[in-house]
Amino acid sequence: MANKESLNQSKFAVPGEKLGVIEEFIVGKGTYENNGIIYSSHVGYVFMNTVEKTIQVKPFTKNPIIPKEQDEVIGLVTNVQDRSAIVEIYLIENIIIPTPFTALLHISNSSTRYERLMYDVCKRGDFIKAKVTDVNSRIPKLTTVGVKLGIIKAVCSKCGKELIQKSGSLVCRSCGNKEYRKIAQEYDKLKYIIGGREDNDKKE
Repeated sequence: MANKESLNQSKFAVPGEKLGVIEEFIVGKGTYENNGIIYSSHVGYVFMNTVEKTIQVKPFTKNPIIPKEQDEVIGLVTNVQDRSAIVEIYLIENIIIPTPFTALLHISNSSTRYERLMYDVCKRGDFIKAKVTDVNSRIPKLTTVGVKLGIIKAVCSKCGKELIQKSGSLVCRSCGNKEYRKIAQEYDKLKYIIGGREDNDKKE
């Protein structure tokens, strides 16, 4: 058995997220390799063994949690059309759920200002903080109206690098591309939100 000090719980991962390369790690449970890159196969925490050079994603086994009206959720934007976006919910009230819920964000519930296209609100691959407004439909409906709601993490649509917030817009630190989103007050705080939940779990 590996020494506990060699196991580092590093972050929260979603399916298909890049974790490393086979030159640095051996593929472990909850991961898969494609063209030399290691990806997460499900939702969970990433554990890296620095001695054995393995990487794995451990799933969550807590009681099922379902979204309710007025719940704050965090999810990944998986599809965007002119008037709406599909969001895969991974956290409900800052509790990570093992199986994501599919939800819908309509442009009319995205902002207090007029938004011409949904692409100005969010893009595929963005992490978004939203509130559940309706669970009576086939899929939950969301809103991002309010300063606390909106995009909390985004990547450049040109080069795929992370965007940083600057003067009300988002700028790519790699290629300098400037983009616009409906930005949440907690933009770039995803790791702290998850980290806080990890600490609470360890104390329970």
